[in-house]
Amino acid sequence: MAEKLAPLGQKKMNWHIVLIYFILWLIAFMDLFNGLVGVFGIQVGPTADGGMGFALHVYPDMAHPQIFILDGVFMLAMCMYAVFVRFQLAGFKRRAPMYLMVLFILNVVESVAYTAALYAIVPEMVAAHTAQGNNPLVSTAVIAALALVTAGCTWIYYQRRKEMFTK
Repeated sequence: MAEKLAPLGQKKMNWHIVLIYFILWLIAFMDLFNGLVGVFGIQVGPTADGGMGFALHVYPDMAHPQIFILDGVFMLAMCMYAVFVRFQLAGFKRRAPMYLMVLFILNVVESVAYTAALYAIVPEMVAAHTAQGNNPLVSTAVIAALALVTAGCTWIYYQRRKEMFTK
């Protein structure tokens, strides 16, 4: 016996509600925070107590803070894009699910590119982190894989509800 589909108005939208009211705002806030940290060089500049920022404390000869500034600008743009996507999803705009997938993919690309750029600029970073028992390359890969799985599940979720996104 074929399963009867629920009418359009009765479809459960729990993931959608969590996404537009919590997750996308959280992504925007974290991108804003990371962007401001990068642009203002908090991790490479002096700290409030007069000491060096984290990156300069660990790698005092680091002469390439431009990567932090570029990443900060990109993260600020991603913050604005996350807010845009949130309002597109809340308004059930036709292309909103695609915008969400672009957001997930851009965050993964940014994370991988940032980690790769840091290792290209400061190769001793790999040795220092590996000696401490954690490898940022592995954690970046795991986070990227989880983000892609989440993006895939979200894409399937919205494909099953695509008739709702018609505006």
